[in-house]
Formats: sequence, C-alpha cells, structure tokens
Amino acid sequence: PGVRQVYPMVFAAGSAKLPKGGKLSVQIIGVAAPAFIGAARRYTPETNVNDLINEGAVIFDQSELPRLDNLAVGDYLTINDQRVYVSGLSQGLTGFGTSYVVTTLERARVLSQLSPNFVNAYLVMVDGSAVDRAAVIAQINREINTARAVEGVKLGGETISYMLKNNNVVAGFLMMVVFSVIGGFAIVG
Repeated sequence: PGVRQVYPMVFAAGSAKLPKGGKLSVQIIGVAAPAFIGAARRYTPETNVNDLINEGAVIFDQSELPRLDNLAVGDYLTINDQRVYVSGLSQGLTGFGTSYVVTTLERARVLSQLSPNFVNAYLVMVDGSAVDRAAVIAQINREINTARAVEGVKLGGETISYMLKNNNVVAGFLMMVVFSVIGGFAIVG
C-alpha cells in the first residue's frame, strides 16, 4: 500500500575502448524504458532520451567529452567489447573517478553479461496523497528482509560519507596537503 510505481535499475562496471585506442573505466546505469527514471535529469538540447531504445545507444555526460577523445553524438565506441554509439549527452551526471553511461535496462545487462532478470536496485514512487513516505519505507524494510529502503536524499548523504571514509583518494589528498605544508616550511626555512 502506498506504492504508485516501481522502476528497476542495473549498475555495472565496464571498460570503454575509444576509436583512437584509449581506454576508460565506465559505470553502466541501466534504466527501464519508456520512463527512464533514474537516468540523468538534464540533457543537451540535441539529446532525445527516447533514442536509447535504438540498438547500441548510450548516453555519456557532456563533461566527459575530453576524456572520450571529443566523441560527438552518433560516434561509435566499444564497451566491454560490444559496439555502442553515443546517442546523446547528459548534463550534471558526473562521477568521482569514473564515467557514467546511461542506457536501457536490457542493454546494461547485455553489456555486463548479467542475467536477463538481474536488478541492483528499485526506485519506488510513493503515492504521497495516500500514505506517508516514511511509513512506506518502514513497511518495505519490515516486510522484505533482503532489501533496504532508503529515501533518496539520505542515500546520497550516506554515499558521500562512505566515499570520504573508505576511499583512498581522500587519504591521498590529505597526505598531499601535509607534505605541501612540510615542503613549504622547508623552503621558507
């Protein structure tokens, strides 16, 4: 009760090989057509999200173009040794050390060689007029032991906290600051 719609999602790692020979680590995000809920929220004007239905279509973020050898919409590349093409560009879907690729749920499974029924997460749209969101989250957590329901904003905060605590990039940055201060004192001294 209280759930209006459920959208499955797939997240998988991949390796993109560019036409000029470069390689790039990618995180594949598979979303269900035709709603494409869970994909980027903004796109460049020439992007039509419905083009993702076309065979081999993927969307990269506009900020990733320099890392992608300045590929243009319509250009081909391979992800996990399978040919795909850039059908559009998102705006504001940037990763921390990895590039995000948005495609359909089915294509994400094929690119990642996952089972046709594999799902990492579900986005749940709550019928706000009928039930309190917190009550729906509590009921999902109580009744489905293998799942954990979390509100999107809270999940984002938990993700940032996890990255800060468990990622070597943060430790590396802090070490760089410490060595810079020590080096600065040595130069001034």
